[in-house]
Amino acid sequence: MNKINVSTIAFLNLCLLLPLLHLQSYFSGSGYIPIVRGRIFLFLFFSLVMFIVFLKKKYSFIVLRNSLIFFFLIILCVIVIISNNTEGYNFIFNLSKIFFYIVYFFTGFFFFGLEKRKKIVMFFWSFMIINLFFHYDFNSLRISLQGFDENLEGVYLFLGDSFALWSILVLSFLQKKPFFSVCIVYSSTVCLFSFISRTALYSFILVVPIVVYFTKKSIKYYFIFILISIFLFSTEHYDYINELNSRMFAFQNLDKDRSVITRSYLLKEGLSGIERKWFIGDYLGQLRYGNLGSYIHNYLSLWRQFGLIPFVCFCFLLLYSTTKAWKIYFKLKKENVISPEIFFLITGGAFCLIEILFARSYTSPYIWFFIGMSINLKTKTAHHHE
Repeated sequence: MNKINVSTIAFLNLCLLLPLLHLQSYFSGSGYIPIVRGRIFLFLFFSLVMFIVFLKKKYSFIVLRNSLIFFFLIILCVIVIISNNTEGYNFIFNLSKIFFYIVYFFTGFFFFGLEKRKKIVMFFWSFMIINLFFHYDFNSLRISLQGFDENLEGVYLFLGDSFALWSILVLSFLQKKPFFSVCIVYSSTVCLFSFISRTALYSFILVVPIVVYFTKKSIKYYFIFILISIFLFSTEHYDYINELNSRMFAFQNLDKDRSVITRSYLLKEGLSGIERKWFIGDYLGQLRYGNLGSYIHNYLSLWRQFGLIPFVCFCFLLLYSTTKAWKIYFKLKKENVISPEIFFLITGGAFCLIEILFARSYTSPYIWFFIGMSINLKTKTAHHHE
């Protein structure tokens, strides 16, 4: 299987993982279509194909070493899951999370050739916005969750993350079009506000300076953006927006925010679990404090769940990926425009890094896409992989 085919599979897989799953999750949750089951087998098939291609190719020592570290981490996590819980929902839940580490890793590993897929990326981004527009609740300035089962309302977290990452992918094509880049940033910010995931919104805003840096001629348009924002958030408008959707302004008084208070408590209890079992981890220890969702809401939860060694492997891969991405960028700094792949790697990777530092637990797999992508990306060129 040649490079074009495997890169097409990786791109198709990302489309399934982000925009298509974004739309399907909303339509299913709202009752427009039946809940789609068995999709994990489709991801399994694509991942198996990519794994076969991976085995057939030859790699440099560094690529092979880092890939083996990733596989070692996966094996250790699976051993922990099997040895601690071999039946029930807990087993399936945790095993599925590790499975998606693999899915995202291989999707990123073979993710290249973006220039040919700009129209498809724009199409899906537009479709997600259209879906938001047709299901907008103007009484609360947010996407409507009317008709959602109480257990499915948490899908807003995925809606925000998937839209933010896809917006960053759109921006990767617009380095030579600063006006359109600013329009995408502005539109995406408004949409993320409406998806009511504070982490996705704030993380996206924090990576906007990177977008500005890569799209250097956009400064004057951002100045207009700032003036519009000041107008919208003048006293009268701000009070109105805050009254309708106060959730998104909780940063003003974090001491009284229920979510922040709960997460602070879970962090304290999670760190106690790590302290008690610092080497082997405290698998399913969060059940003592509620349910499967009662974990540390950052990637320290990987340590608490699976032990020190998997966490050290993750930290090594994350450090390598971060330094590798910037190393490639500085080698290409003299070029007028870097490739969409490098833009997406640095900006999307920064977005995921912010999320896993402050709000997303080991159950969030997106960071593994960028780790896989950085491992197989050459330092000599931004357009090809090893």
